[in-house]
Amino acid sequence: EIQKLNPRTHTIIEAHPDVYKKMISDGWDKKQGVKILFGRWQDVIDTAGPFDGIFFDTYGEHYGDLRIFQNKLPKILRPGGIYSFFNGLCPGNIFFSWCCLSNSSIRVRKFRFPD
Repeated sequence: EIQKLNPRTHTIIEAHPDVYKKMISDGWDKKQGVKILFGRWQDVIDTAGPFDGIFFDTYGEHYGDLRIFQNKLPKILRPGGIYSFFNGLCPGNIFFSWCCLSNSSIRVRKFRFPD
């Protein structure tokens, strides 16, 4: 859990209304440094950053959406920041899941982020 690491800020973008309601009822909006943005990442990401670290959950997204998001990384990820994502693409086929992961990794490396 990210909160156990005591980040200065923890921004969560949540588009699903039921998940958002659950987060509010569980008190996530009251936790120190937590900022919850309700909406699709496509609608809020350009005004939400920059970030020291990004974990992107691709579940329910298409590969094209992931590419659009990754193209934004140079603008929304601070130098030296960490980017990771959950590869929920092609979950029913391990070969195609690996293909999506490999293509994404190659694309991100082209931004020349330091290791």
